[in-house]
Amino acid sequence: MTVLKKIDYNEDKIIQNIYMFCDLWCERCEKKEFCKLYLLETVFKKRRKKKQLKGMQDFVEDVVDFIKNVIRKDFPTTDDEFALIENNSVYSQKINAEDIELTFIDTADKYVLEVVDFVAKLEKFFQEQEQEIYRKIDLDVEISVEKLETDFNNLVEAVDILANYNNMISLKIDHFNSIIKYDTQKRIYELHGTAKLFLVTIQKCYNSFMVIYNMFPVLMDDMISSLALIQKITREINEILPSAKSFLRPGFEDIDKIYH
Repeated sequence: MTVLKKIDYNEDKIIQNIYMFCDLWCERCEKKEFCKLYLLETVFKKRRKKKQLKGMQDFVEDVVDFIKNVIRKDFPTTDDEFALIENNSVYSQKINAEDIELTFIDTADKYVLEVVDFVAKLEKFFQEQEQEIYRKIDLDVEISVEKLETDFNNLVEAVDILANYNNMISLKIDHFNSIIKYDTQKRIYELHGTAKLFLVTIQKCYNSFMVIYNMFPVLMDDMISSLALIQKITREINEILPSAKSFLRPGFEDIDKIYH
């Protein structure tokens, strides 16, 4: 490799595998400075801007080669390394991963569609709310600008979370379908890790729905299906992969126990 020989980052502060079970939202991630892939992406962007690459083909080849080596190096492959992972309580339950019927994937698929529908209804609802605000202004009704700004910011944050995590869930649904091709150890590891990410993510989505509900209780009828699917996903994961909730995602739960 030529382009990537001089990449500058502190290997000591890198958390191995942190990118495997993250929520794919780098700009909001408090741990991105510990993620090798994020740091590499930053370097790539800088190099593209400075036009320091001899050719795009050489660059792509170097990136692919390097990423393959990153994954190969980071993912545990030896018995000793897997022994460290197996300290995770997820392995207290022995399962045959090939026999698992991942029903929560179909439920998650339905949830993704429900959220798309809900956000579309939100757009129409807020167009009506905007007209109502202008009507109050025309009638000289006192309106708190500060409250409007606060409500708007909270709303934007909640909808942003729903939309971004909807995309992430869609990607992870596809990932679940590819996990079945892995060897047994890696399959069990990724099944539980990705299921744990689902549990964390849908809880954040639930919280965002509650933010919207507290602001506009009238929207409960529109969000009730999504909330019911969140509960169903949680229940199905806990039934099918009961140890998933105890999985320690690298860099996000109990770092010291796994890495130091």
